[in-house]
Amino acid sequence: MVIGVIDTGITPTHPSFQSFNEVSAPPVNWFDNCSFGQDVCNNKLIGAMAFQNGNNPSPLDDIGHGTHCASTAGGSPVYDAGILGQARGTAVRTAPRAHISAYKVLYGGQGWDYDFLVGIDQAVRDGVDVLSMSLSSGAKNFLDSGIAVSSFYAITKGIVSCACAMNEGPTTKDPIRWKTGQQAKVTVCCANLASSTDRRIKVTVELGNGMEIDGESSYQPDIHNATNLELVFPRATGRDSDLQCSSLNPIDVKGKIVLCMVGPISNMEKGELVKAAGGEVMIVMNNIKYGLTMFADPHVLPAAHISNFDARRLVSYVQTRNPTASIVFKDTQFGASPAPCIAFFSGRGPSQYNGGIIKPDIVAPGVNILAAWPVEVGPNPTGNTTIQRVNITNQRKQNRKKT
Repeated sequence: MVIGVIDTGITPTHPSFQSFNEVSAPPVNWFDNCSFGQDVCNNKLIGAMAFQNGNNPSPLDDIGHGTHCASTAGGSPVYDAGILGQARGTAVRTAPRAHISAYKVLYGGQGWDYDFLVGIDQAVRDGVDVLSMSLSSGAKNFLDSGIAVSSFYAITKGIVSCACAMNEGPTTKDPIRWKTGQQAKVTVCCANLASSTDRRIKVTVELGNGMEIDGESSYQPDIHNATNLELVFPRATGRDSDLQCSSLNPIDVKGKIVLCMVGPISNMEKGELVKAAGGEVMIVMNNIKYGLTMFADPHVLPAAHISNFDARRLVSYVQTRNPTASIVFKDTQFGASPAPCIAFFSGRGPSQYNGGIIKPDIVAPGVNILAAWPVEVGPNPTGNTTIQRVNITNQRKQNRKKT
């Protein structure tokens, strides 16, 4: 089977895309388009092309999303994988013996329907068996959606077309009815639209009043000084603009635990700002929208991402006299409950534009998924540089523009 991945490109040198004994030669009818050259492509990665306004630039992944999704769908097993020493083990993919052909139609996370159409058309001509499309046109009707038109064409050729129901929950604006299976007419809420698993990379925040709050973070150094530190919340200073830690001046955070609300900048960027300002620890707090969805990000300093419920408890404690806290790292744990849980960003349906057909039909794991990444991430507390080109991220569809 050949999986055609329509996304941001691919990183061909990653171990996830190296061939192994159980991967057969490409199908005899495979059209064989590999812009990287046959010295790079192999029995696993059998094709790679890029489409941009009529041109064919390099299909090399520029942001990591395509690499991550391709490895999740059909990457080779990667032994001794992990993220900053956590979640260690063999990374086994959905279809490890499948072939992968990558089609880059997104650049910096943005793309145009014209390129979507051309990329999917090329995948159909090449002879893929499955289309994995972690993107969406967002159009209100079928004829205005490049994904809808091209996926319908693929279905007529017997190709299974899997695309996302978009991330802007709770409803889904995706109109397409036929995305997986011509007879079943199933829209797949793929791994990029997401439920959690029972794995947690756990961090416990122990407050000075004895209360404990559990959160997550991939960065868990063996040696740290996060014990009985003062808690500081920008909101408590009256500077509401600093609520999300986008600017900490003139607040004194040196040697303290800094509380930051989720917001426009990423959690990792917040951590970099807190560290640069001298903060010792960061606690990322969910708002109501984020609810219970927590991310085990590869931070640059000791950190914990906590739920909205626990955030409200923590804010109440911060308003007491001399609030303090300690951070206790508890490594990777399994059997967490409740699981699976639907992520806050998932398009949970029903669709607004498809005439009342209830969509999506299926949900799959897509929160804190460990998979390939083009570059090393975060600091490395283990000293082992062989396990860093993976990332534990949340497979959300990429943005797009419609012509």
